[in-house]
Amino acid sequence: MISPYVIPALKTPEEIAAETWNITTDQLYQRTRKREVVEARSTLIYYRNQKLKLKQAISAGKYGLNHSSTDHIVKQIKIWLEVDKQFRSKFELFKSKVS
Repeated sequence: MISPYVIPALKTPEEIAAETWNITTDQLYQRTRKREVVEARSTLIYYRNQKLKLKQAISAGKYGLNHSSTDHIVKQIKIWLEVDKQFRSKFELFKSKVS
């Protein structure tokens, strides 16, 4: 992975998620149950676990969660993608910006 410091215009996944859900990057690390923060944080953990193939503890640990949270988040994201149209559109937007 290329460091964002090499190319200043390159954004980190956290910045992209915060921009997509209209929150600050600091809110991703706060303990809150606000929907937009939970969705953005869950999407990042899902991305780190499924796409980057990081271990569960590493994927969730950055956000103050434990490894079992990753299992729950992966299941929850799959349900949200099937049921929630707004979440699906934001998730697809995030995926297109990250790729």
